[in-house]
Amino acid sequence: MGAMLDANDALSRHEWLIAPLLLQGSASPDARILLALPVDIDELVQRCPQLVQQSDTVEWDDAQGTLKAWRRLQIGQLTVKVQPLAKPSEDELHQAMLNGIREKGLSVLNWTAEAEQLRLRLLCAAKWLPEYDWPAVDDESLLATLETWLLPHMTGVHSLRGLKSLDIYQALRGLLDWGMQQRLDSELPAHYTVPTGSRIAIRYHEDNPPALAVRMQEMFGEATNPTIAQGRVPLVLGVAFTCPKAITNHTRFERLLERSVP
Repeated sequence: MGAMLDANDALSRHEWLIAPLLLQGSASPDARILLALPVDIDELVQRCPQLVQQSDTVEWDDAQGTLKAWRRLQIGQLTVKVQPLAKPSEDELHQAMLNGIREKGLSVLNWTAEAEQLRLRLLCAAKWLPEYDWPAVDDESLLATLETWLLPHMTGVHSLRGLKSLDIYQALRGLLDWGMQQRLDSELPAHYTVPTGSRIAIRYHEDNPPALAVRMQEMFGEATNPTIAQGRVPLVLGVAFTCPKAITNHTRFERLLERSVP
């Protein structure tokens, strides 16, 4: 429902009117303006600033992959002016980016393989070593705590491109103090050193055992199946060449070594 002037009314050239007298007919959803006065909004804002509420808004522009900012002036529920905001504060820009991440999800961040594996190590650590105070790194928890673990790394970041350049691995490591970092690297290491001296990457999975893809020859000298997490979790060995299938328990691993040694 709105309000209308007669087409030939001189007041129709004004952008803003105060209309204290309306007539609502049954033939139209719009009321007819019977009495009105033109209003100069700029003058009203100047003369009666107490009536005006000012709010600055910064939002993510999907099309441009950047942020847009504007200032809105309102009198009650009526928005009387919207103008671009030339230089929003760093805090406003960052809050807009965090809001955008919460809306779109963590996938907008730069999840390298290293960052993904660190997150999985932390998820596994919480299950395998629950006696320690590991940070929660599920989606819900990370989104709720962006100000804690991501914001400190966002200095100078004002665009989607800048956001994609953030080192998420280091941001997640920042959730751990030095002692917990050492414990994670010791009990759930990123690599396992085999008897030949090679450092083989351990692949962690949220719902499956950790896996080690290694050549059989490099395991000679390993008496038992390797374990992590204080010996609580055996590594699943995907042995190449001589044994293409994964070895999933201690006994099979030991027997395979016995058969392989001349």
